Amino acid sequence: MTPCTIGFIGGGHIAGAIIRGMVGSGRVAPEQIGVYDVLPASMERYAKAGHPTFSSIPELMKACPIVVLSVKPQNMGDVLPRVKEGLTSRTILVSVAAGVTAQRIKGVVGECHLILAMPNTPVELGRGAIALGRVEPTTAEQMEQVKALFSTCALVEEIPHEKMPEVIAVNGSSPAFVYKMADIVAKQAAGAGIDEGVALRLFCQTLIGSAEMMLRSGDPAALVAQVATPGGTTEAALAAMDAHGFAESLRAGMELCARRARELNQGK
Repeated sequence: MTPCTIGFIGGGHIAGAIIRGMVGSGRVAPEQIGVYDVLPASMERYAKAGHPTFSSIPELMKACPIVVLSVKPQNMGDVLPRVKEGLTSRTILVSVAAGVTAQRIKGVVGECHLILAMPNTPVELGRGAIALGRVEPTTAEQMEQVKALFSTCALVEEIPHEKMPEVIAVNGSSPAFVYKMADIVAKQAAGAGIDEGVALRLFCQTLIGSAEMMLRSGDPAALVAQVATPGGTTEAALAAMDAHGFAESLRAGMELCARRARELNQGK
């Protein structure tokens, strides 16, 4: 049996992004990352990339001390009984299934070492953000083992595991918010006669620089005030956005994101 550092149950989009990010960092070798997936084509693809693949969930769990549950929330009911079969005293489970609570997982597999995680797709480039929530009796040392692996492809922050539904909109779903905004800006610029590709590149670079400034200052509101000089173009644009409910729509989206996560946990 091939020993691995970490194994993934499910080889879909987010698992693939994390795996490619880890390997791309140069700090985790392909042979350290095992994969089990129900789709033969997916297993073949990972095997060709140098990853050990396994014919069953228990087999993977025997080889991998850290096991990532990277299946859709709707499929957890099928997966968790097989996870229980392979669970050992050394296993650290990491669930990236949106909305699935520790209570639901432990209700099937029993007492275990468990960490809930919310990653995002930029992990593929090594520029992701991952929120981790430690569930008792998982130890701080075990949490550090998981942090060390995920930090190869992302900024890692620890939050209370009960707050996972709320953090989804902060880093899990928020890349889509940014992409939608970029699409609107680029298309609006194109309508005004600016090449859409040029507009997109300018906007993306602006996002990168603005993000760096926010990380340095820690005060987004103060940065808004610096750009929005009284009587200027930015102030006028922000006033128009506020008049059309920009803040309210963003808050509503964040709240619905958390609500939907809780519904997924209930199997809805």
